[in-house]
Formats: sequence, structure tokens, C-alpha cells
Amino acid sequence: MEESVHIHHAPHKSTHHRTLLFLVPSFAFALTLALLSRGRYLSSTAPVTHEVKAWPEETRTIKIKDTEIMAYVANTSAEQSQGLGGRAQLGENEGMLFPFKFINYSARFWMKDMLIPLDFIWIRDGKIVHIHENVPAQGDTPDDQLPLVIPSEPVDHVLEVNAGFVAKYGIQKGDSITL
Repeated sequence: MEESVHIHHAPHKSTHHRTLLFLVPSFAFALTLALLSRGRYLSSTAPVTHEVKAWPEETRTIKIKDTEIMAYVANTSAEQSQGLGGRAQLGENEGMLFPFKFINYSARFWMKDMLIPLDFIWIRDGKIVHIHENVPAQGDTPDDQLPLVIPSEPVDHVLEVNAGFVAKYGIQKGDSITL
């Protein structure tokens, strides 16, 4: 009579172990990359500050009617993101110009970290197409409560100047502007 032998195999632990050894470091690496790319990886000893960046290097003299404005040109996305945020003052005939590479159909600005009120002059093809006057400073407003400043039509440039500038110099929609 033959004896039958039944052998029971325990699950192979080395396969599960190798899978975990691969997945855990991969997950940790992916998480680290995600945090670094979002700018959330901060040293616990580093203070969080709202440091004001240097002015853009390029300046341009802009002329509307008989009025000249010395404008800092925010060409890069970092310069455009910073804008005039954190500035305590702006000279009487100074401003910041935001050029777009193409006509912008969805331009939206906010007053994040703004300490001074502004006039927004929206431009397309060398003409003023829209104006927002006396947009209030929003220095302490939480980001999710900041109002947006949006033109009524597409633009290729935006010029920010001190609030009251448009009224003082009689600037109007339809005026030509030399950039």
C-alpha cells in the first residue's frame, strides 16, 4: 500500500518581502519629490517670511498723452507673480508693466500683499481698452478672499500705477499709449 504524503507550503515570504522593499522607498521618494516641487519642504528652523524681491532690471518709458511713466517691466513669471506686492510706495510717475507674449483672453490680477492702492490700465495694440481705478490695497487679506481684477476684453499689456493717476492725468479708454 502506498502512502500519500500531503505537503502544505506556507506562502512564500520572500516575494512579499521584496515587493515591500521596493514599494516603501519608491513611495517615500515620490512623496519627497511632490513636497519639494510644491515648495512645502521647509526646514523647521527656517522662519517663513514674505521677502520682497528686487525690482525687475528692465525699465521702459511709457507715454500716455503728454505724461511719461517710468515702468519696471515684469517679464518673467516670478517677476509677474511678485508684481508690486510688498512695496510700501511707488513714485508719482512710476509703474509696473506686465507684457504678455500673446493676447491674453483670461488676464486676472489680485492684490496679494499689496500695501498701496493702484489704478490698472489694460492695453491692447497700443490702445487703452479698459481701466480699473482705485483698486484698494489688500495686504492682510487671506488669499482665498482676495478679489480679482479682470479686464472687460483681451489685452496684451497691463500697466499698474498709483491710485489716482488715471484721474489726475485724464487718461481714458481709447487713449493711445506708447510702450
